[in-house]
Amino acid sequence: MSLYEELQGLQSKSAYDARLKFLASIGRDTKLISDGVGQVVKNLSKGAKSLVVYGEPQSGKTEFMIALVCKLLDEKRKTIFIVMNDNESLEIQNFKRFKRATEIVPSPMTFKQFKDQDLQDKKSDLQRIIFCRKNSQNLKTLIDEARFLKDRIVIDDEADFASPDSNINKDEPTTINRLLSELGQLPPNGGGTYIGVTATPGRLDLNGTFANDARDWVFLEPHKDYKGREFFFPLTKNQREQSDFIPIIMSDEGDNKRTLKEAVLRFLVRAAILNLEYHHDGPAVGYSMLVHTDGRISVHDEDQAEVQKHLSVLKEGKQPKANKYCQFMLDYAEQEIQNRGLNFTGKNVVRFVIEKIGSSSTLIINSAKDKLNVEEGCEPSDVFTFVFGGNIISRGLTFDRLLTFYFSRGVKHKLQQNTYIQRARMFGTREYSSYFELCVPESLYSDWADCFFDHQASLASAKSGDYVHIFGDNTSPADSKSIDKSRAINVGKEWLLGSAAPLQSSLEEIFEMNKKNSVFQLVDNLLQEGRLDETSINASMWLQIKALAEVNGEEPTLLMADQGGFLCPSNKDFDHQTLIRKRGGLVSQNIKGRSRFSGKQILMPVKNKTNDLMAFYYRNNLGKQVTRMLRSAL
Repeated sequence: MSLYEELQGLQSKSAYDARLKFLASIGRDTKLISDGVGQVVKNLSKGAKSLVVYGEPQSGKTEFMIALVCKLLDEKRKTIFIVMNDNESLEIQNFKRFKRATEIVPSPMTFKQFKDQDLQDKKSDLQRIIFCRKNSQNLKTLIDEARFLKDRIVIDDEADFASPDSNINKDEPTTINRLLSELGQLPPNGGGTYIGVTATPGRLDLNGTFANDARDWVFLEPHKDYKGREFFFPLTKNQREQSDFIPIIMSDEGDNKRTLKEAVLRFLVRAAILNLEYHHDGPAVGYSMLVHTDGRISVHDEDQAEVQKHLSVLKEGKQPKANKYCQFMLDYAEQEIQNRGLNFTGKNVVRFVIEKIGSSSTLIINSAKDKLNVEEGCEPSDVFTFVFGGNIISRGLTFDRLLTFYFSRGVKHKLQQNTYIQRARMFGTREYSSYFELCVPESLYSDWADCFFDHQASLASAKSGDYVHIFGDNTSPADSKSIDKSRAINVGKEWLLGSAAPLQSSLEEIFEMNKKNSVFQLVDNLLQEGRLDETSINASMWLQIKALAEVNGEEPTLLMADQGGFLCPSNKDFDHQTLIRKRGGLVSQNIKGRSRFSGKQILMPVKNKTNDLMAFYYRNNLGKQVTRMLRSAL
């Protein structure tokens, strides 16, 4: 054995273990990451070649990907391509985070750095991590330059964007879909591995992107400090009590210029209060306000000019407006000080604003060319930073110290879940959440909340093993061009609430005896007593159904078999192991012609023919429709 081989043999340190150790040292809950990474590795070891990892918007998916890369390197995987949106600023932001993870050896490189290597280096049998944007020219170049590389894995950040084949119902795939398939040698025809990471996975399932199977998906749990749907769109009384942000629900026909001006002045006050309360002994800290009113670039210019006009009033002391602005801020500051029990005066706050108003900037983010604006917007150095932009702000960018989100963009058509979930830029770690203000029109907030309900109910079904896509009159799960119409079927208004679970003795009799009593109380009691298996009722979905019942005052009606007990479907396409009927309609066929069930929420327990498994079907009366994908086997 040579000296080199001897020394090489001493390299036994795990990159993955080292990364988890580092994260633990800075106070991160590593179990959330290790659970996700462990499930990915487990699914790959069982033969999965294409899967999706779901994580809430701005909940730490990048840190998960870093840890996953460490684990894949430990397992001696050779080639890892990390692809992302065609946004150079986003690529730089993520690339820097990976580079700072010193546990990753070999060091990540951009596709340009790899392209510039000598041919002999490209042919060498080494491990590699290569970053590339989902840009057709970049991908074409990388496909050619990487022709010698083996054992390929594609980790696709923001996987639902650009990667799905929106020509799925046509003969030729879209360019990005085809090039990613070639780069990773991906399924269904290649032997490479695909791992898509996203906060909005529905489009990937409806599209069948790279033959991913929802039964292999991995669901990441957010960390304890994460503020997400339950915080900004609370359903239950408990969620509302835990939610302390400042909702400014604007009129749909309101004066946008006036509401924007007032939002700007309130933002200045709260940024000043935070500095006086928490940073008075050191340099001032910058906060940002995000303004998204339209998709058109010309409107972003108008919004920027409008905000600059208000800042100029304060910078130059223009009278009489300056006095009016100061009085507005003073009144608001004194109200905030009183509500929060602070020990300084409103004049202290407004004086801080006047002193620091010169440290302000207005930044437009419209394209990948606005790199400096992206960096400043995401990590504000000025005390008061205002960011304006369109769709680009909704994908992958994390806005630290965001204090106000002014979102008044109208919607002409249905809200697509994959688009509007991503636009929740207020989600994330908001340690100053009680100072966070969300300004949004009333109808948009209502539709947005509805969009989140549909999205989370759909994800709950995926976690239970039966992924269905739930949508309403004002929402859609994905753009119609991306839905594989050969496999997507509308199954009406019903879905499975959990997965097949053991049917315990006397359970049918208990339901039969209590079929006219409170369904919620019956199920909750049986779950608490352990008489009902928890896998049969997805906790998240059950919570949402109960929360909506609080609003409309109606509990589900229990539907039992005519002869008593649980219904045992006789349909040919009903699977007696999963208790799933591929084409749905189980509840519908059993209430047909029975007027007393018309317009009701319905809970229908079913069992298999051997009387050892049971499950619950739920039919809604909320105007929700359900689409499911036909899968190869259930």
